[in-house]
Amino acid sequence: MNETQSLLDKKSSSKGGGALWLIIVIGIGIAIYFAGSYHFVNTRGGIKVYPKSNFTFEDTYVDMQSMSFRELRYHKDVLWVMANNGDLEYVPGGETLIKVVRAGYSLMETVNEFDNEYNISSSIQEAGRITKEKYDELDDKYDITDKVDQAKDYVKDISNQFNKWLKDQ
Repeated sequence: MNETQSLLDKKSSSKGGGALWLIIVIGIGIAIYFAGSYHFVNTRGGIKVYPKSNFTFEDTYVDMQSMSFRELRYHKDVLWVMANNGDLEYVPGGETLIKVVRAGYSLMETVNEFDNEYNISSSIQEAGRITKEKYDELDDKYDITDKVDQAKDYVKDISNQFNKWLKDQ
């Protein structure tokens, strides 16, 4: 009787385990479906969900809050779907883009031409290179990095002393 009960326990636990695996597989399948079928866009107005034009894992999650105007050209599908849903106000430079669309111009052509005409992308890269060069020159001359580290340590020590004082009060 003991052996029979043991076999029954094993069979019933394996059935439960199979159901758990089925639920996990179904959950993964649903996640894959949504990731391939929808854009999840973080905007000032919260997370917005838009259907993708075709099944792909590109631009599943896009953070419009931290995106610059020049990066829009790399997210054309998201830009189009947001424009078609009247949500350009959540896009960097959105108010200007709304005026461009209302005037009858192509949204993506305008973004690309603006970047190309004013060399925004290359100008930002060049400014970053020059800034790094100047910082390195100043660091070599005045040892800025060590002074910044010393200042951080000093502020941290003062903060710890203050927190200790607050606890003692």
